[in-house]
Amino acid sequence: MKSYFFTLFVRFFVAFSGLVVFVVSSKLYGAEGRGIIGYGTSIVSLFGLLLSFNLGRSFLFETKKNENLKQKLLPNFLTIIYLLMVVGVFTTAIFWFCNHNARSVIDSKTMMAFLILTPYYVWSVNGTTIYATLNKTTQQDTVIFVQRIVLIIITLIVFLLNVQSIKVFLYLYALILCVGTITEMSLLGNPKKDFAQLYNIRQYVSNSKYAHMDYLAFNLYPLCLMIVSGLFLKLSDLGNLNFLIQLINFIFILAAVASIRVKTYVSSKGMLYHSSPIKKLILFTLFMTAISVLAIFIFLKTDFFGEYFSTFKDLSALFLLISLALPGYIAYQFLYPVLIEYGQIYQSMKINLSIFIAIILITYPVLSLYGLVGGVVLFALFYLMILLGQIYLYKRLKLRIIRN
Repeated sequence: MKSYFFTLFVRFFVAFSGLVVFVVSSKLYGAEGRGIIGYGTSIVSLFGLLLSFNLGRSFLFETKKNENLKQKLLPNFLTIIYLLMVVGVFTTAIFWFCNHNARSVIDSKTMMAFLILTPYYVWSVNGTTIYATLNKTTQQDTVIFVQRIVLIIITLIVFLLNVQSIKVFLYLYALILCVGTITEMSLLGNPKKDFAQLYNIRQYVSNSKYAHMDYLAFNLYPLCLMIVSGLFLKLSDLGNLNFLIQLINFIFILAAVASIRVKTYVSSKGMLYHSSPIKKLILFTLFMTAISVLAIFIFLKTDFFGEYFSTFKDLSALFLLISLALPGYIAYQFLYPVLIEYGQIYQSMKINLSIFIAIILITYPVLSLYGLVGGVVLFALFYLMILLGQIYLYKRLKLRIIRN
């Protein structure tokens, strides 16, 4: 449990560093600045997710409970991820260039800063799962911890110097995360040195297609929501929506950290062997989530929030509404590694993809009619539907285990 608590500490430190960046950027650049940041990172993250091919989960599936195979296949996966990062940069740049609305929100120099973030987003999809599969999360967490200390220091310097240029801030932010990403990957080995032949690439991508489609169905909607909102919301309301989503993302970290531990259990001796600690993790995560929601709600009601974040609206009621997304996110993070173990990814993909398509179809009319409130409702509704899907999958899996 020591490694778990260190991981928990580091992930909370990541949340804290993100909070520092969030608070400083909100104060310096206001709601419109947060709108630009949220819109730009959504575009880059969207293509990072699409082009990641979820190879981390494929690596977990291919090598579960086989230590020798992990070391054999690792260089292959690393090489493919490096190539996908390069493709991601060019693909994102082409999308921005061909999209008039994107060019109206983000100028070319600012977009260059966002492009530097592409490797970070491609790796963020795969890195944690690969390190968890190799049981090296402590090594990864150490790199992340150092990276985030540097990020906090630079952010505070920007604040103390009152740097009003959002471009300068974004370049510093992007470079720190990009360097941290390359460091994490380099610690796993040098593909040029260890990689003998690039074999079975098509097989890896093919084997991970359902896992990747499921991951995309679960994770793409908030990004699509931000991008589509750029068509209907003014920049300040876009910033308010991004503000609310970021607050929920901070709480999401609790479930994401617990999921890392569950993946480690699945990769070693399986879910049934570790059922007791998994149950404890679920209870602990639910308790901390409830405490976090209460703390943030109280903060949003304080005079300090109104004075310090004067360009933002009173968001307390909307925060409670968007918090309805939390149960669905938690359910997914805990159940997904178990679905991998029992080969139920295809069923999960079908359900989550159907939910994604259904919510996308109503996104345009809801945003056009209800604006910011509509965006919050859509975000919460998506994860509530995910919760229903996860309950169905859990009952289905439970029956299968009992029968076997």
